[in-house]
Amino acid sequence: MKRVVTLLFFLVFVPMLGLCCGQEAQLIKPSSVHNKPRPNNGDVPLNTVDSCRRLINDLIATYADEFPDGEKYLAQLDEIAAKLEENPNDGNAKNALEALVRKVALANPLLDEFNKIVVVRR
Repeated sequence: MKRVVTLLFFLVFVPMLGLCCGQEAQLIKPSSVHNKPRPNNGDVPLNTVDSCRRLINDLIATYADEFPDGEKYLAQLDEIAAKLEENPNDGNAKNALEALVRKVALANPLLDEFNKIVVVRR
């Protein structure tokens, strides 16, 4: 229904606005609005050893009492970092890093206050 309304808007009202204002109307395809490239986060790599270390250190500094496993996570991260230093293409180490980032992010004490997590897919 939303696409139909959008399409009608672009096909009917936009040309009318152009005629009322004395300008030549340009028809914009609705699909071109949705095909814009998404922002790339400034080309900052995500889920790296450094970003995981910053996450863990921030959680330790902010929630020391409620985040007791911080040192254990740092030790696991050091092991993964050593493996990735030896072989940057090590698939097992990359998977372990992703799993650790996920585990640490979900261990954030702020998430303990919620019974459900809502994920919005865009």
